[in-house]
Formats: sequence, structure tokens, C-alpha cells
Amino acid sequence: MKTVTLKNVVPILVALMLTSILPANAFSLKQSTESELPDMVTYYSVKEYSTYIPELRNTISLNIIDLNREEALFTIAQKADLEIAFDSGIFGEANKVSIKDNSVRVADALEYVLEGTGYESVITTRREILLKKKESVSEEEEELQTDVSGRVIDADSGEPLIGVTVFVPGTNTGTTTDAQGRFSLTVPSDADVLAFSYVGYVRQEVDLDGQTEFNIELASDVAMLDDVVVVGYGTQQREEVTGSVVSIRAEMIENNPSSSFENALQGRLAGVNVAESSGEPGAAPQITIRGTGSISAGNEPLYVIDGVPLSQNFNQQGSIGSQRASFQPPPANPLATLNPNDIESIEVLKDASAAAIYGSRGSNGVILVTTKKGTKNTAPQINVRSYIGTQSVFNEPELMNAEEVIDYTKDARNNTYLREQDPTNPASGNYNPQYDPDTNAGREANGAVGNHLIPEAYVNWDGTDTDWLDLVLEPSQL
Repeated sequence: MKTVTLKNVVPILVALMLTSILPANAFSLKQSTESELPDMVTYYSVKEYSTYIPELRNTISLNIIDLNREEALFTIAQKADLEIAFDSGIFGEANKVSIKDNSVRVADALEYVLEGTGYESVITTRREILLKKKESVSEEEEELQTDVSGRVIDADSGEPLIGVTVFVPGTNTGTTTDAQGRFSLTVPSDADVLAFSYVGYVRQEVDLDGQTEFNIELASDVAMLDDVVVVGYGTQQREEVTGSVVSIRAEMIENNPSSSFENALQGRLAGVNVAESSGEPGAAPQITIRGTGSISAGNEPLYVIDGVPLSQNFNQQGSIGSQRASFQPPPANPLATLNPNDIESIEVLKDASAAAIYGSRGSNGVILVTTKKGTKNTAPQINVRSYIGTQSVFNEPELMNAEEVIDYTKDARNNTYLREQDPTNPASGNYNPQYDPDTNAGREANGAVGNHLIPEAYVNWDGTDTDWLDLVLEPSQL
């Protein structure tokens, strides 16, 4: 295997960002031979994902004249600040290429060099370029997919809609419309329906029936204007609300299992930022509405549950004894007692109307929570919802075991003892003929104190070696 590393340190943040922006349909291979990809490599085709991955969209300047393909690939990887690895000699000496372009995409350059070789390039989540043999696709397999395209516009204005989700229901096949409202998608030949979904518009499904070109008009979801919204003084029809109010219905909360209702707000309301302030179990996330409103005072919004203001006092935890003054007990979260499944709706007041109703307490916004209630003359209804999950630690630090700690401590104490008292020198006033690096023989008699002495528990170690970190961080169920 011929490997060239062009960058020694690849920040893990880049790999996480790369993974987060990619579609879910990546590939994982488990292979063993040297000419194949490493075990369980998650990779993405350079050709298919060139528009999703920033490193492949970047442009570089190339001036390659009659250079063999291996060196050409190394040159492209170096200019693109990527790593590349492949078997040496897979192209032969006679394969030479030439590229002279001041602005060529990295993906296009890789495809050009590998054209006609029977290999294709892939990129891993660690920004490594690897080569794999192209898989031959039979005519029968090619006929199993159909290319469709079209345009989506507003039914009222005729303007193109940007970001409309176009997908085949029940599959992971989908795409979104561009700035002109156009889309193109490869769908399975057995697909019957193509669905179009957009916020604020009625979802539309059309039968494929062999069609390959679609012109779709989406109608506004005017029914949303009839929803009842809680606005502090009472309730109003959504179409009559003039203030800045956003809301979540019970269905959206139930479809997203969460440990607390604050987590159910994450990523669902415009202008409402939900962030985990710490990794402590049960710790309340920090919620801010329209950014930070104060430097010295609090930035938490006011919570009103069924009309009753609730102070989110994090200092209700009783005193907990500790031997360390720096220890701080985890703050109690009164809102953690509210079951997310008991919530009927959540409204957030974001503008000055919140302060007009609740005074200075609502200066950071108000979150109104309405819980479910029974109604007269209706039969009892019992709902059961459950889920289970597991949690495990990642990036666990590697710590020394008991034997390594003892050896480390002995080396440190002996180095200090030898440096400061020179016990092995007969001419020294602290000469110790009984010096033993594993014991304290003769040390105290010659005036050794403090960090010159090895702890007695380390001298007479009983073999106890408990990995407390492994016990505390063992996988558990949620």
C-alpha cells in the first residue's frame, strides 16, 4: 500500500461537520485485502456527493503536463489539502494525463484523472481520498430506476418555491427544489407516488404513472389560520394575532421523545435557542428568546403553566456535603417534573406584548404551557407510549492503572530524593548505603521527608486495581 499523508492533524470537528451535512445514504464496507478499503470505512462517492461536500466543491489551480496518474492524484490531493491513499502501480507507467486549468473543482479533477481506469474516488469522513473499483451495473439494474424532474411554484402568485421537499413516501429517496423551483430525482421504477411538502403549504402527492416531468402548484395551508393560539390575556384565532407568537402542538412533542419539555423545543421554534449548558444528568438546558437580553441579570424566559407563573429557581437543591470546596451540586430543575406527554400546546411570546402582560418578569420572553385536560361527556381514553435507549461514553480518556501510578510516583519521588540529597554519593552528608528505589530503607534516618519518601501504600501494594472510571461510565439504559 502506497500512502501519502499531506496533513498530519485532521481536526475531529471537520469530520463531524462533514458527517452532519451529508445525506444519510453513505456506504460501509468490511474488507480485508490490502487492495481493498480498510475495515468498516464509511465513505461517500466523490461523483455523487460533489455538490454536498465543501472540500470537493473547492476550486484549485492545476498545471499538469504528461504526468502519470499516481503523481497527478497526489498533486490534486496536496492542493486540495486532503489525504489520499491507494495501492502503488495500479495504473501502470504508460498512463499519463495532462490538466491545465486555473479554476477546476477538486471532484472534477479527480474524475478526469481516473477516467477509463476502472476506479472511482471516494471520500471518508476523515477527509481521506480512497480509490475503489467501479461496480458493474447490469442493464436490468439500470432499468430499476427512473429519472424524474420538474418545477414547483406557488398556486396563487406563480413564484417558484425554494426548498420544497420532493420525496418518495416510505423511502429515503428525496431532494429539494433550487432557486428556480426546479428539481431532479432518481426514483425506483416501482414507485407509485411522488410527494411534495413545504412549510405553510398543503402537502401534495401525485401519481407517477410513467411520467418524468412534473409542474406542481402548491396551495397555501389557510387552515393554519384557524388555529387557536394562547396569547397571555386569553386565546385568539391565529389570523387575528398581531404580536410575535409561535406555537407547538401536542403531536409534534409526542413524535419527538425527550426527557423534558425544554428539549422538545429544540430546533422547532424560530428565535428560540435551546442549548445544553452542561453535561450533567438531568441538568436543565439554557433557553434564550431572540438572543441575550442582559449582561449581568438572567436571560431565562418566564414560564407560565396553565396560567400560573413558575419561577425556574435553580437554587432549590439542599446543601450537599463535600470534601472539596470547588464542588458544586447540580442545580435542581423544577420544570423536570412536567411530563412532556401531558402537554397540549406550547406558545412562545417573543415581543413587547409579553412585558405588557407579565411586567419585568416577561422581559426575556414568555413560554406558555397548556396541559391536557378532560372534557365532559367523553369516554375515558388511555394512551401508552414508551421508548428505550442506551447511552455510552465516547472519547473516554486513557488513565493509568494502579501499577502505572505506583511506578510513576516512585520515579518522581526517587528523582527528587537523588537530586536534592544525593544519597548514593559517599561524600554526601545524606549518604544512604541502604538506598532502594522501591522502598524507604534508610531514608528517614538520613533526614528524608515529604516528597523524598514513597507512600507506604505504594511500597506494600496489595494488588488492588479498580477501574472506577469504567464502572462509573459503563453503558446504561435511558
